[in-house]
Amino acid sequence: EPMVGYGLFVRAVETRVGAQQHRLSIRQAIPWLSQIRAREDAATSKARALAKRLEALTLKLERRVAEAYWRLWLLDESHRLRSEHDAVMETMAGVIRGRVETGIANAHDLGQIDLSIARHHDHEGKYSEQRQAAEAAILSLIGSPPPEPGQHPLPVTDKPGIGNQRPWREPAAMLARVRNHPGIEAIADQAVASQKHAESLAALYLPRIRVGMDYIATSEASMADVAGSGKDPMVLAVELTIPLWHNNYRAAEEAARTRTQSQNAKRQSAIRKAEAKALSALANLRDAQRRIDLFSNTLLPAAQSTFGAVLGTYQTGRSTIAAALLAERELLELQLGLAKSRFDEELAIAALTELAGDNWPNHPQKTK
Repeated sequence: EPMVGYGLFVRAVETRVGAQQHRLSIRQAIPWLSQIRAREDAATSKARALAKRLEALTLKLERRVAEAYWRLWLLDESHRLRSEHDAVMETMAGVIRGRVETGIANAHDLGQIDLSIARHHDHEGKYSEQRQAAEAAILSLIGSPPPEPGQHPLPVTDKPGIGNQRPWREPAAMLARVRNHPGIEAIADQAVASQKHAESLAALYLPRIRVGMDYIATSEASMADVAGSGKDPMVLAVELTIPLWHNNYRAAEEAARTRTQSQNAKRQSAIRKAEAKALSALANLRDAQRRIDLFSNTLLPAAQSTFGAVLGTYQTGRSTIAAALLAERELLELQLGLAKSRFDEELAIAALTELAGDNWPNHPQKTK
C-alpha cells in the first residue's frame, strides 16, 4: 500500500530561488513477484481448507441426524412390536377366562397371563418419555424449536434397508474414498498453505525496494529578477532496505517448513484413523446384515412355528400356559433382535457415509 507523508519546515530553508516551506512525499513499496504469488497461493489453500472443513462438519451433522432418526425409528418399532405382543396376550387372556368359566382351565393360568400383561403394560409410559427425548435430540441437531403442547410428534417415514445396496462391498474402492474425505483434504490444503508461506519468507533475504517522489513548496525569492524564483522542486526517490538479520529470517522459514511437515504427518495419521474406522464400520455392517438374515430366514420363522404349535397344544390340554408364555416371550425377543439389527445396520451405513464423504455415487444429497 502506498505511503503519503507531509513535512512542514518549522524554520524555512532559504535558497536562491526562495524559501522552502513544506514538503509532500509519496512512497510505494514494490514486492517481489515470487512473494506475491506464494502469498496468494497460501491464502487460496487456506480458504480451500476452510471450505473442506465445512464439508466435513456437514457430513458429521448428517451422520448425527441419521443416528438420532434411526434411534427414533427403533423406539417406534419396539413399541409397535410390544403392543402387538400385548394384543396377543389380551386375546389369550380372553380365551383362558372362557376356559376358566367352563372349568377347562384353572385360575392359576389366568393369574399367570394377567401378571405377564401387567408387566408388559409398563412400556407405554416409558415409550412416551423416551420418544420425547429422542424428538428433542433431533430438533436440537437441526436447529428447530421444540413442538408446542398438542402438536403431532415427528413422523418416521423412511424404513431400514434402503441403503444396504450401496457400494460397501468394495472395500478397496471405499477406502480410496475415505482417503479423500473433506476433513483429510482440509489438512492437505493447510499443509500446502504452510509450504507456500515458507516460500514467501524466502523474500526476506532480498532487499526491499521502495520508489517515490518528493514535492517541495517554495515561495518567491526575496531578490528580484532571480531566474526560477518560486519554482517548486520535485525529487524522484529509490530506497532499498538491506536485510541483515539472516538468522531471524532462517528461523521463521524453518518454523513454517516444520508446520508443513507437521500437517503432512497429521494428514497421514488422519488417513490411518479413518481407514481403521471404515474397516470397523464395514465389519459392523456385515455383522448386522448377518444377524438380519439369521433372524429373518431362520430364527423368526422357527419361533413363530413353535409358538403356534405350543398354543395349539395348550388349547387341547397337552401343554401349559407357562410354555405358551415362554414361546411368546422368545418370539418377541427375536422380533426385537431383528429391529435392533436393522438399527445397527443403519448406524454402520451412517458411519460409512460420513467417512466416505461425497465421493460415492449414491450419496443421499445426490439422490434426493
